[in-house]
Amino acid sequence: MARFRGTVQGGRTQASRLGHAKTGLEVNCNGWNGGVCIDAVADGDADCFQVSLTGGSNGGKTTVLGEDGLRTWAVPGSPPMEEI
Repeated sequence: MARFRGTVQGGRTQASRLGHAKTGLEVNCNGWNGGVCIDAVADGDADCFQVSLTGGSNGGKTTVLGEDGLRTWAVPGSPPMEEI
């Protein structure tokens, strides 16, 4: 059974992909010079997400959003996550 579901809607019909507790799910959306990457992972019963700014299709620096380096955020109501 899938733990995560990602969808995309562009100039054509909507498409979706599934991620499982062991595989997680990575979702990217890029422009030429900027983009975002969202990594979904399972930590026990918690659904956790890391959001990063990317350099887009042209490459460049990736910055993980957060105050102190790499952070993950759990969905409200899930057990608390520790900083990694």
